[in-house]
Amino acid sequence: MEMRARMTCAKILRSQLSPRKNTQLRKLISVLLFAFAVAAARAFNNQNILYLNFIVQSQAIYFSL
Repeated sequence: MEMRARMTCAKILRSQLSPRKNTQLRKLISVLLFAFAVAAARAFNNQNILYLNFIVQSQAIYFSL
């Protein structure tokens, strides 16, 4: 039962991500990624520039797909 729910959830997510027009979910993921980057930067103070750079690059790659 749990496996079926996971597969359904994955299928819904995939169908939400595939169309180009669905920008609201993309924006949400972008904000979550950026929030994660800020949290990671605070956790690892020395390398915060590297983490923010990585997250910006990953967003650029994500939105170019």
